[in-house]
Amino acid sequence: MAQLQFCRNMIHDGIADSVRTKTAIEKTLKQFSTVNHVIILNRNGNCLGDESGENLCLGKGSNPVKLTPLSQIAINGFGPVNIGMTVDQASQAAGFDLIPVSSNPNPVCIYYKPTPLSEGLNANFMVRNGRIARIDIKDSRPTTISGARVGDTENQVQSLYGERLQVNPLPNSEQGHFLTFVPQSQRDQNLRLKFATDGTKVTQIIIGKRPEVDYIEGCLDIVPGGV
Repeated sequence: MAQLQFCRNMIHDGIADSVRTKTAIEKTLKQFSTVNHVIILNRNGNCLGDESGENLCLGKGSNPVKLTPLSQIAINGFGPVNIGMTVDQASQAAGFDLIPVSSNPNPVCIYYKPTPLSEGLNANFMVRNGRIARIDIKDSRPTTISGARVGDTENQVQSLYGERLQVNPLPNSEQGHFLTFVPQSQRDQNLRLKFATDGTKVTQIIIGKRPEVDYIEGCLDIVPGGV
Protein backbone atom coordinates (compact mmCIF):
# COMPACT_ATOMS: atom_id res chain seq x y z
CA MET A 1 0.00 0.00 0.00
CA ALA A 2 1.27 3.46 -0.91
CA GLN A 3 -0.02 6.45 1.05
CA LEU A 4 0.41 9.99 -0.28
CA GLN A 5 -0.49 13.13 1.66
CA PHE A 6 -0.46 16.63 0.20
CA CYS A 7 1.35 19.28 2.24
CA ARG A 8 -0.69 22.17 0.78
CA ASN A 9 -4.34 22.85 0.11
CA MET A 10 -5.63 21.39 -3.16
CA ILE A 11 -7.91 23.53 -5.34
CA HIS A 12 -10.50 21.48 -7.23
CA ASP A 13 -13.44 22.27 -9.46
CA GLY A 14 -15.71 19.70 -7.87
CA ILE A 15 -15.69 15.94 -7.27
CA ALA A 16 -14.91 15.09 -10.91
CA ASP A 17 -11.67 17.04 -10.72
CA SER A 18 -10.71 15.20 -7.55
CA VAL A 19 -11.41 11.87 -9.22
CA ARG A 20 -9.17 12.76 -12.17
CA THR A 21 -6.37 13.75 -9.79
CA LYS A 22 -6.70 10.54 -7.78
CA THR A 23 -6.81 8.37 -10.91
CA ALA A 24 -3.64 9.92 -12.30
CA ILE A 25 -1.76 9.47 -9.00
CA GLU A 26 -2.97 5.87 -8.58
CA LYS A 27 -1.87 4.92 -12.10
CA THR A 28 1.55 6.45 -11.47
CA LEU A 29 2.12 4.67 -8.17
CA LYS A 30 0.77 1.31 -9.35
CA GLN A 31 3.49 1.18 -11.98
CA PHE A 32 5.64 -0.14 -9.12
CA SER A 33 5.24 -3.90 -8.73
CA THR A 34 5.03 -3.70 -4.93
CA VAL A 35 2.10 -1.24 -4.93
CA ASN A 36 -1.43 -2.64 -5.31
CA HIS A 37 -3.40 -0.17 -3.19
CA VAL A 38 -3.18 3.63 -2.94
CA ILE A 39 -4.48 6.01 -0.26
CA ILE A 40 -4.45 9.74 -1.07
CA LEU A 41 -4.94 12.28 1.73
CA ASN A 42 -5.31 16.05 1.81
CA ARG A 43 -3.09 18.21 4.02
CA ASN A 44 -5.39 17.59 7.01
CA GLY A 45 -5.05 13.80 6.74
CA ASN A 46 -8.54 13.26 5.31
CA CYS A 47 -9.28 11.19 2.20
CA LEU A 48 -8.96 13.36 -0.91
CA GLY A 49 -12.32 13.94 -2.58
CA ASP A 50 -14.32 12.02 0.08
CA GLU A 51 -17.49 14.06 0.53
CA SER A 52 -19.04 11.53 2.93
CA GLY A 53 -17.04 12.83 5.87
CA GLU A 54 -16.29 9.23 6.91
CA ASN A 55 -12.77 8.91 5.48
CA LEU A 56 -13.65 5.69 3.69
CA CYS A 57 -10.14 5.27 2.30
CA LEU A 58 -8.72 4.97 5.85
CA GLY A 59 -10.70 1.93 6.85
CA LYS A 60 -14.39 2.72 7.15
CA GLY A 61 -17.19 1.63 4.86
CA SER A 62 -18.21 -1.71 3.35
CA ASN A 63 -14.70 -2.73 2.21
CA PRO A 64 -12.33 -1.28 4.79
CA VAL A 65 -8.58 -1.60 4.64
CA LYS A 66 -7.72 -2.96 8.08
CA LEU A 67 -4.78 -4.05 10.13
CA THR A 68 -5.08 -7.81 10.66
CA PRO A 69 -2.78 -10.63 11.81
CA LEU A 70 -2.15 -11.32 8.12
CA SER A 71 -1.06 -7.75 7.28
CA GLN A 72 2.46 -7.39 5.94
CA ILE A 73 5.32 -5.74 7.77
CA ALA A 74 7.30 -3.17 5.78
CA ILE A 75 10.19 -0.95 6.79
CA ASN A 76 7.86 2.06 6.93
CA GLY A 77 4.72 0.52 8.40
CA PHE A 78 2.58 -2.43 9.40
CA GLY A 79 -0.30 -3.06 6.99
CA PRO A 80 -2.17 0.24 6.54
CA VAL A 81 -0.55 1.82 9.63
CA ASN A 82 2.51 3.85 8.69
CA ILE A 83 5.39 5.26 10.70
CA GLY A 84 4.69 8.97 11.17
CA MET A 85 0.91 8.68 11.53
CA THR A 86 -0.91 10.22 14.47
CA VAL A 87 -2.80 7.85 16.77
CA ASP A 88 -6.11 8.96 15.26
CA GLN A 89 -4.87 8.36 11.73
CA ALA A 90 -3.50 4.95 12.71
CA SER A 91 -6.77 3.96 14.40
CA GLN A 92 -8.76 4.97 11.31
CA ALA A 93 -6.40 3.07 9.02
CA ALA A 94 -6.40 -0.02 11.25
CA GLY A 95 -10.18 -0.14 11.58
CA PHE A 96 -10.03 -0.24 15.39
CA ASP A 97 -8.81 2.01 18.18
CA LEU A 98 -5.27 2.03 19.52
CA ILE A 99 -5.30 2.46 23.31
CA PRO A 100 -2.52 3.37 25.78
CA VAL A 101 -0.70 0.38 27.28
CA SER A 102 -0.31 2.18 30.61
CA SER A 103 -3.03 3.92 32.61
CA ASN A 104 -0.46 6.56 33.55
CA PRO A 105 1.57 7.04 30.36
CA ASN A 106 4.72 9.14 30.05
CA PRO A 107 3.70 12.23 28.04
CA VAL A 108 7.09 12.22 26.27
CA CYS A 109 6.87 8.63 25.02
CA ILE A 110 3.69 6.55 25.03
CA TYR A 111 3.04 2.96 23.97
CA TYR A 112 -0.29 2.07 22.40
CA LYS A 113 -1.76 -1.36 21.71
CA PRO A 114 -4.65 -2.68 19.60
CA THR A 115 -8.07 -3.22 21.17
CA PRO A 116 -9.51 -6.76 21.37
CA LEU A 117 -11.18 -6.08 18.00
CA SER A 118 -7.77 -6.71 16.41
CA GLU A 119 -8.05 -10.54 16.59
CA GLY A 120 -5.51 -10.68 19.39
CA LEU A 121 -2.80 -8.91 17.43
CA ASN A 122 0.34 -8.77 19.57
CA ALA A 123 1.97 -5.45 18.68
CA ASN A 124 2.88 -2.22 20.45
CA PHE A 125 3.08 1.23 18.86
CA MET A 126 5.56 3.75 20.27
CA VAL A 127 4.33 7.34 19.97
CA ARG A 128 6.65 10.32 20.32
CA ASN A 129 5.70 13.92 19.69
CA GLY A 130 2.21 12.77 18.76
CA ARG A 131 3.26 10.40 15.96
CA ILE A 132 4.11 6.73 15.66
CA ALA A 133 7.90 6.36 15.69
CA ARG A 134 8.23 2.60 16.11
CA ILE A 135 6.20 -0.63 16.06
CA ASP A 136 7.17 -3.75 18.05
CA ILE A 137 5.60 -6.97 16.75
CA LYS A 138 5.68 -10.22 18.72
CA ASP A 139 2.89 -11.93 16.78
CA SER A 140 3.97 -14.90 14.64
CA ARG A 141 1.20 -14.47 12.05
CA PRO A 142 2.24 -11.34 10.11
CA THR A 143 5.16 -11.59 7.67
CA THR A 144 7.54 -9.04 6.25
CA ILE A 145 7.31 -8.27 2.54
CA SER A 146 10.17 -10.73 2.01
CA GLY A 147 8.33 -13.43 3.98
CA ALA A 148 10.08 -13.44 7.39
CA ARG A 149 8.10 -13.75 10.61
CA VAL A 150 8.45 -14.17 14.38
CA GLY A 151 9.44 -17.79 15.02
CA ASP A 152 11.70 -18.12 11.97
CA THR A 153 15.27 -19.22 12.52
CA GLU A 154 18.17 -16.84 12.08
CA ASN A 155 19.25 -18.90 9.06
CA GLN A 156 15.82 -18.47 7.45
CA VAL A 157 15.92 -14.70 7.87
CA GLN A 158 19.49 -14.49 6.58
CA SER A 159 18.56 -16.58 3.53
CA LEU A 160 15.82 -14.03 2.71
CA TYR A 161 17.87 -10.87 3.24
CA GLY A 162 21.43 -12.05 2.63
CA GLU A 163 24.18 -9.47 2.86
CA ARG A 164 21.65 -6.70 3.44
CA LEU A 165 21.49 -7.70 7.12
CA GLN A 166 23.76 -6.37 9.83
CA VAL A 167 24.29 -8.87 12.67
CA ASN A 168 25.02 -7.54 16.17
CA PRO A 169 24.85 -9.00 19.68
CA LEU A 170 21.54 -8.42 21.45
CA PRO A 171 22.23 -6.29 24.55
CA ASN A 172 21.45 -7.99 27.88
CA SER A 173 21.52 -11.41 26.20
CA GLU A 174 24.26 -14.03 26.13
CA GLN A 175 23.20 -15.61 22.84
CA GLY A 176 20.70 -13.31 21.16
CA HIS A 177 21.26 -11.12 18.12
CA PHE A 178 19.83 -8.14 16.31
CA LEU A 179 19.52 -8.83 12.58
CA THR A 180 19.07 -5.36 11.09
CA PHE A 181 17.98 -4.56 7.56
CA VAL A 182 19.40 -1.22 6.42
CA PRO A 183 17.68 0.23 3.32
CA GLN A 184 19.77 1.52 0.45
CA SER A 185 17.30 4.12 -0.78
CA GLN A 186 17.83 7.74 0.22
CA ARG A 187 14.12 8.07 1.04
CA ASP A 188 14.23 5.35 3.71
CA GLN A 189 17.71 5.98 5.08
CA ASN A 190 16.38 6.88 8.55
CA LEU A 191 14.25 3.72 8.82
CA ARG A 192 15.20 0.25 10.04
CA LEU A 193 13.70 -3.25 10.10
CA LYS A 194 15.12 -5.28 13.00
CA PHE A 195 14.79 -8.94 14.01
CA ALA A 196 15.53 -9.66 17.67
CA THR A 197 16.51 -13.31 18.27
CA ASP A 198 17.32 -15.62 21.17
CA GLY A 199 20.33 -16.88 19.24
CA THR A 200 18.27 -19.36 17.28
CA LYS A 201 14.82 -17.97 16.45
CA VAL A 202 13.24 -14.55 15.94
CA THR A 203 11.36 -13.41 19.05
CA GLN A 204 10.34 -9.94 17.90
CA ILE A 205 10.27 -7.75 14.79
CA ILE A 206 10.81 -4.02 15.25
CA ILE A 207 10.30 -1.34 12.61
CA GLY A 208 10.62 2.41 12.89
CA LYS A 209 12.69 5.51 12.51
CA ARG A 210 15.95 6.33 14.18
CA PRO A 211 16.74 6.91 16.99
CA GLU A 212 13.61 5.28 18.47
CA VAL A 213 13.99 2.02 16.56
CA ASP A 214 17.40 1.53 18.21
CA TYR A 215 16.22 2.04 21.80
CA ILE A 216 16.97 -1.14 23.73
CA GLU A 217 14.44 -0.52 26.52
CA GLY A 218 11.90 1.37 24.44
CA CYS A 219 10.49 4.44 26.13
CA LEU A 220 12.68 3.77 29.17
CA ASP A 221 15.70 4.84 27.11
CA ILE A 222 14.41 8.40 26.94
CA VAL A 223 15.87 10.65 29.60
CA PRO A 224 13.40 12.55 31.82
CA GLY A 225 12.46 15.80 30.19
CA GLY A 226 13.59 14.58 26.77
CA VAL A 227 11.74 15.52 23.61
